Amino acid sequence: MEKTTKVKTTLSAGIVVLCIMFTALAASGETYVQGTDGLIVDFGGGITYFGAINPEDDMDANEGLELACAVFGFDLVRNVDEVVSIDSSVSGTDGRTWGLYVVEKASSELQQTYPWVKISGDPGDVKIKVYAAVAWAYCSEDEVPSRAVDATGVCFYGYGHPERIVSMAPSCTETVCSVGGERKLVGTDDYSNYPESVGSARSSGYIASIGGFSNPSYESIVRTDPDLVVCVNSQRSHLDMAERLRSAGINVVVADGGEDVSSIMESIMMVGTAMGTREAAENTVSGIVEDLSDIEDIIDGNSSAPKNAVIALSTDKSPWVSGSYTYASDVLGTISVGNSFSDLGGWVMVTSESLVTEDVDCIVVITSNGPRSQSEYQAVLDSLGDEWKHTDAYGDGKIYFLTDSAADLASRAGPRVAQIAELMARIIQDTAFEGDMPKYIGNDYRDYISLARDPVAEGAS
Repeated sequence: MEKTTKVKTTLSAGIVVLCIMFTALAASGETYVQGTDGLIVDFGGGITYFGAINPEDDMDANEGLELACAVFGFDLVRNVDEVVSIDSSVSGTDGRTWGLYVVEKASSELQQTYPWVKISGDPGDVKIKVYAAVAWAYCSEDEVPSRAVDATGVCFYGYGHPERIVSMAPSCTETVCSVGGERKLVGTDDYSNYPESVGSARSSGYIASIGGFSNPSYESIVRTDPDLVVCVNSQRSHLDMAERLRSAGINVVVADGGEDVSSIMESIMMVGTAMGTREAAENTVSGIVEDLSDIEDIIDGNSSAPKNAVIALSTDKSPWVSGSYTYASDVLGTISVGNSFSDLGGWVMVTSESLVTEDVDCIVVITSNGPRSQSEYQAVLDSLGDEWKHTDAYGDGKIYFLTDSAADLASRAGPRVAQIAELMARIIQDTAFEGDMPKYIGNDYRDYISLARDPVAEGAS
């Protein structure tokens, strides 16, 4: 039987040269070319280490692990190709073992998922530069490493600490700010208005306008000389722009569009890692998890009759509503409220008749042009079509409007997700909370939030 060996840092002369290069790439504050090759050591629980390698090197997963452990000072114990332990994390403890995982590079632009694949063969045959991501990870049988590629399958590790960041969407701007990057913003889309200081900086010219959310300007982005651009995969124009910018040698991270709460948290970790502020991203995510848990505990401890709600974008006879696989629908799920249109997928226009046939206890309308006074609210109610007036929500006085800043909060799948969850909970799960909620909430939405923190404002301060 082969003898278990402990790898020490007394490496051969050739490996020492590679180690010096690896160390420089891993520790430097420089920003590297998009999709930098390297190796991730993942201890679980979001604790990861990354070392970039020379793109001309043909390093395999065994060599990469030895160099990573030498660079970061980890003790590595191996039994041939099996990793026994790294830095006191021992295989077999609590059902977790060290394994080698890879993410294949995208095979086409239509590919949407980029899963980790566990390698059971010889790690020496796994060449790092062949894959989008390579990780030695400490996982249980049903776990995989932390996410390492963006929505287009490009690794988001290895960019050092970019100093000039462009955001192409309001949710991206808020995410960048939540992990301490507001002062690094040199360009945003025209709709990024939170935190308020970002809008003011763009008005004064300190932050450049790069166009609208759906029609960004390539020339305006390039003029800012960015070393990182952040966009979302839910906009075709963003995906096209990402490809064009990458072809010009500009680093781009394509975040998830935010179809649910978990993807929001993954995008925060993605952006924070690319910015070199992974610890700040972890703090933001843990705060969101804690706030959502506090809200859920209050609802669970103050049970009320099951409720179903509709999230609409207008009071038209045939409004657009939130179906399943949307951010708004997932927020309803976190506060134990059913979506009356869960049988539909995405944002869909429904017929006026369906409003009557569905079980609707509460309707929340998200619109920038909603009522801002009691007289305006009553006028809107009076103008509703008969279909709206035949719902239980209308009869019980449970039609609410989120306007102005509250509408922005509700429509952005970003780090303020716990705040909109609390706002929705206080509106729909009213028996679980003290006090009555107004039927229209706008720029005063903060007055009705006491549990959930604002990670955007905290990160920007």
